[in-house]
Amino acid sequence: MAWRRLGWVLSGLALAAPARAGTFDTRGVLHVSADAALALTFDGAQELMEHGARLYDQDMAPLPSDLGDLNAHVVAADGAELEGTGYYRIVRESFRDPGPAYLSVELPTLEGRVQVSAWTRADSVIGTLYALYSSTSDGSDGFGFAMVQATWSGRRTSDDWVEVTTGPVDASVLGVPLRRLVLAAGFGNLTLDALEVRRVGDRLVPDAACTMARVEDACGTRGECIYGRCVDAAAVWGAAPQTELHRRQYTQRLGHIFSRFHANRGAVNARGGDFRARLDGLVGMDSPREFWAGVSEAVNFFRDGHTGPPMQYGQFYSSVPSTMGSQQSGALGVCLGLTELDLRGGGLGVTVFRTGAGSSLVGSTLRVGDVLVRVDGEPLATWLARADRMGRNVPSDPGADQPYDVLDLPGMLSARAGTLEFERCVSATDCANPTVVTVPVGEPVRTAVLAAGSLAGAVQPASCDGRFSNSVSSLAPPSDDGSDVVSHERVGEITAIQFDGFAADTPWDDAIRQSLAGAPQFLLFDTRLGNGGYLQRVEFLLHQLRDNGSPQVGLGVGRPWQSTDPIGYFDTQADCLGASSTDELGLDACAQTMGVQTWDAPASASAAKVAWLNTADISGNDYAPRLLQGRPGFRIFGPTRTAGAFGAITTLPPLLASEYYGGSIQVHDTRFADSAELLLTARYESGHGVPPDEVITQKLSDSLSGSDTMLARARAWLLETP
Repeated sequence: MAWRRLGWVLSGLALAAPARAGTFDTRGVLHVSADAALALTFDGAQELMEHGARLYDQDMAPLPSDLGDLNAHVVAADGAELEGTGYYRIVRESFRDPGPAYLSVELPTLEGRVQVSAWTRADSVIGTLYALYSSTSDGSDGFGFAMVQATWSGRRTSDDWVEVTTGPVDASVLGVPLRRLVLAAGFGNLTLDALEVRRVGDRLVPDAACTMARVEDACGTRGECIYGRCVDAAAVWGAAPQTELHRRQYTQRLGHIFSRFHANRGAVNARGGDFRARLDGLVGMDSPREFWAGVSEAVNFFRDGHTGPPMQYGQFYSSVPSTMGSQQSGALGVCLGLTELDLRGGGLGVTVFRTGAGSSLVGSTLRVGDVLVRVDGEPLATWLARADRMGRNVPSDPGADQPYDVLDLPGMLSARAGTLEFERCVSATDCANPTVVTVPVGEPVRTAVLAAGSLAGAVQPASCDGRFSNSVSSLAPPSDDGSDVVSHERVGEITAIQFDGFAADTPWDDAIRQSLAGAPQFLLFDTRLGNGGYLQRVEFLLHQLRDNGSPQVGLGVGRPWQSTDPIGYFDTQADCLGASSTDELGLDACAQTMGVQTWDAPASASAAKVAWLNTADISGNDYAPRLLQGRPGFRIFGPTRTAGAFGAITTLPPLLASEYYGGSIQVHDTRFADSAELLLTARYESGHGVPPDEVITQKLSDSLSGSDTMLARARAWLLETP
């Protein structure tokens, strides 16, 4: 056994630390805790067999796991062991190695508050440890009901053994016990020793009713409110970095990325400093809810539609999610939409657009036109003000918030609401004295999820796109690879073309060509959900509709790290318009730009009258209407501006071993003008969404009579005599 020293990871500071597992003697040998509920020394396979150890492949399919199979990975007394006479090692020859990638062990019955820890080494990668809450004892539910992934505790030896820990977590979530541990090699090798599970106190998060308004009072600092009940926030968000030093380094690195690489000039210059200050304020918070919800809130304060907060592995497998996601019905079984409340004195509100949208867990009491007014007794606007702490994204332009709020609402309400109140009009013309319809959410969703043993087994959401109705009678079948598709239909003199984004390839182009065959005089583009995509598709569409008879150019540029836009920087990039990279590695200056422009060649549909329908549109769906606006015979209809995210998105590498991904940022900002010369004095447009030429929103009265307000108005405009 080599002599070793114990230190703090990345630190020479004396910092507060979580309860320590195991102690080191004067020779640097670790001794597991005498009071551990479970202690695995990995000195042989027999102890693993006694705790139901199983091996799994890369896809979590069970592998043979008898005594010999398990013992094949025990390394005995080679001098590198941390504790006892051996340690565990799984060697992965490649990513698709058919051999073991995971080791699972069963936990004894646990009560109160517990802490799981193990020691690992960077053997190609640092091994990961998952603590799984599970309704089954045999591992048949994969990654379980909920998961807490261990993070670094702060302890490290001089020969590079590093302790990972879940920190203190409750032994059950909504009554589902902490039942299994999964140790993952994943993409690389796994080296492991001295695994411990210790009871560290009584339960901290009470089994109590809660609302978002009173989560702190009802659930405490360590709790979170999901399905109307308090749960351990670590099962929702994942464990926070365990030490103050790790939290400081994490937030500083995140702040550095946003300050030095993010290209949305408006966000960086106007809010970058305050963003970093908000992150600095999280350093002292070891509660997963306070830390990770705080990171999410800070990212949303920074405000960029291409920018998302980091996410932990557990958030992807949890049956107690912070939100069930966007653009879906969640557990409600309805789709909601932004609505002008003309029968209620005006203003904008949220109403039911579609019912029967997937399987409902809250009953079938809702009807089209019902107006959502209160959540857990609060006005909807008050409840929504907390939504930035739920892990969602926001558009770059605050003027686009309302459509995106509505797309997020069913998923957020399905996870976070206890009771909803809708108001129902008496008729399609009378809403003076509406009927109140109360819809319980938290209790029926919680009951169904627990009965199914997982969120996926209970909730079958349907897609929601913010449209009151489709503009075509039959939608094109979805693509095999998830690419966007184009649906089109000609009725009378109007050709309607509907799509949700530009993330596609040549079949998308072919469908556009087919829709424009025969040179239709009147075109209706229904892009009321626009998730963006490839600039090549945007440029292809531009060249069908606009040419240099009405020129337009756009150039997106990255940024140097030291400043968002030093004097003369854009001028050096302007020559890249229309150029292509000449460097084989894609590292020359023009490889960092995105240019788009009209051509001299006549556009096939340059003479067509075009109605363009927007609602929740971002990225490529920002670019398309911005490049077409100002074209003769072109009009945008919509309730608000688009998201204003004029650049490309890139995902960030994880900064913690527990992260599934590190979030995302925008790496360009774009100027538009009528010529390349005018680009030099144009503004960067991220943060400035495309305004509609005609502001129009679905009317409540039309919803109740079954009419699509925006579609009807766009069709009428197309057929108007000039």
